[in-house]
Amino acid sequence: MEWGLRVYSADNTESPNRQNRICLYVWNPGGGEGAGAYFQDTVTPGQWIHVVAEATATGVRIYKNGVLRMTDDPLSPLYSVGATFADPAHPVTPVAGSAPLRIGTRNNMSYFQGAIAGVAIYTHLLSDTQIHTHYLTAVGG
Repeated sequence: MEWGLRVYSADNTESPNRQNRICLYVWNPGGGEGAGAYFQDTVTPGQWIHVVAEATATGVRIYKNGVLRMTDDPLSPLYSVGATFADPAHPVTPVAGSAPLRIGTRNNMSYFQGAIAGVAIYTHLLSDTQIHTHYLTAVGG
């Protein structure tokens, strides 16, 4: 897979715990560790979350409800893509591959237990203003 946008379940057994973590990962063609960005907040049943994930020329970013998420952990908000800016442990040079686009599952072994109300994939980056406007439109603002 070239990339994946996923939600870790509330009852996952990862260590460290990744309960309700929403993340974007981008991998090299050969696999292994990749670049990633995430947020990990309490999920309230019935409450929508607007997520935008971007793979840029300098890294990966993830937005929640129109806002770019950052944390104090230098590895979590942004891993850079490419040898010059990359986390030395996980440099990534993404390329287009042949993996199918799947929504609601990454590997056909587990499935998202919720609702997905819209998916858009762009061939260009959106500005922060466009992302925030998309969020406001989605929530009726």
